[in-house]
Amino acid sequence: MTHIIPSAEVTTPEQALLYYQSLSELRHLIDCVVDDALKKGFQVVTKEKSSTSNDNLDDSIGREIENKLFELNIQDVLKKVLLYERIYSNGCLVYFCIDSDVPQIDLSKPIEGKINKIMSINVLKENQFSVQYKYDSVLSSKYNEPTFIVGGKEIHHSRCIWIVRNFDRETKKGISVLEDCFDSCKGFNIAKWSITTNMYELSQKVYKSPVVGSGNNMEVFNFLQRLRLSMSTQSYVSLNTNESLERNDFKDNGHLKPILDFFVETMCINSGIPQARLKGAAHGVLASGQYDMASYFELVNREQEIYGTPVLDKIISLLIMYKEINLPENLDWNINWIKIWSLSENEIADVQLKKANTDKTDIESGKLTPDEARMNDPRINHLGSMTEERDSTIE
Repeated sequence: MTHIIPSAEVTTPEQALLYYQSLSELRHLIDCVVDDALKKGFQVVTKEKSSTSNDNLDDSIGREIENKLFELNIQDVLKKVLLYERIYSNGCLVYFCIDSDVPQIDLSKPIEGKINKIMSINVLKENQFSVQYKYDSVLSSKYNEPTFIVGGKEIHHSRCIWIVRNFDRETKKGISVLEDCFDSCKGFNIAKWSITTNMYELSQKVYKSPVVGSGNNMEVFNFLQRLRLSMSTQSYVSLNTNESLERNDFKDNGHLKPILDFFVETMCINSGIPQARLKGAAHGVLASGQYDMASYFELVNREQEIYGTPVLDKIISLLIMYKEINLPENLDWNINWIKIWSLSENEIADVQLKKANTDKTDIESGKLTPDEARMNDPRINHLGSMTEERDSTIE
């Protein structure tokens, strides 16, 4: 039985950035999820914590929070967060520069009282901060509490948030998407280079002349160089009667495409991104049988919820501390990410047909009345709500 020995090699932040910049396939695997996650944005739904009902607060509060978020250039912040946590093994640190009446000199202390505003949000790469653990005893209640060091200064966790993927407390390291996909992307680039080299060998020109073998080798070499230049620029040559120029073509017999397909499949397995997305399928529309694309949209949604939502929650909790914004201190909120996918028209029609057949069977068997079927139909409910709203407006 073959034993797999874990590699002790660690990818440094500088190497990770270099791999990302130099390997186009690796960059595409990382960027496509980030771009799709931020494609349609999010909504902030607010509610009072003490409220026992499911009614939300006035939409103006949620819109005011969203406006403040976009004033802080939240789109750029989220893009850097999702990008860095996929590139670097230890992710990124989101640091909040606070303006307050209380001097913010000792950054190791928590933020207290009201603040004037968030001056800026800085997303730090892995090589711009360090993570330390003061308590290594597994019996300590602070075993899992990290300490963040930036520029030699300790930063309190109320002033920042750490976003990292697959972090292991014992090794103090995470595993990035770049590390998962690097080998397959590197193999794909080597295969491309090999195929490009083989392309030059698929066609050869053979020059036959009595001069070859009887003259000076250097003179023959120089003549062939001039002959090649003449053919590539003028497409014709003149030969003597006892000379000839032949072209020999070779076929690859279909061996090249399976090599590239193998590496593409490996990249898809390692990244969780289907080939349809890598090859440029239409965004956001599910056609029949595209279960791999449905799985991909779930992956994007997890990326939003796990790595994007905590950053937004942290910022909103700081916005509640603003002096100029009169937000309820017992404010509760939810971040609703707008779905990036939808059913195709054929899929919608198919679902409606199946629902109609089910209602017909239930009505015929007596399980359901026609009125109950109408009440359960979202299309009729939508029309009914529009009619009620129109009638109330008229009154």
